[in-house]
Amino acid sequence: MRATLMFLLLPFVCPAVEKFTISRDDGVYKAFVDIAQTPDQTLVTTYRESMMHGAYPFSRLKVRRSLDGGFRWLPEQTLLEKDAVKGEGSLNCSRIAALHDGSLLLVIDYMPPDRKREEKASIFLFRST
Repeated sequence: MRATLMFLLLPFVCPAVEKFTISRDDGVYKAFVDIAQTPDQTLVTTYRESMMHGAYPFSRLKVRRSLDGGFRWLPEQTLLEKDAVKGEGSLNCSRIAALHDGSLLLVIDYMPPDRKREEKASIFLFRST
């Protein structure tokens, strides 16, 4: 299984469209990528890792930063991990946004392990300081 996250520099940012690999690991499935830019021009991306499109057997909320406009990326960081096999539930689509005060807001869906999970789903919220 090939898992590659790509970042596309649009023509209004760069005269030519270029592709850059943000993260590649053939052993996991990386999905639901989002990206935000801080006031100091740092790019921050978030995505979910799992073994397949569904969040099973584990799901990890990942972030990476680029200090040079997306050409190079710092090592990924795991913010949160859930193991569905151990009954911890699962994580779904993460989203990130830069706020007017310069902080970042990251949200991700959490699905509990029980059968009526849609009724008890939550959204976890992280805010940078």
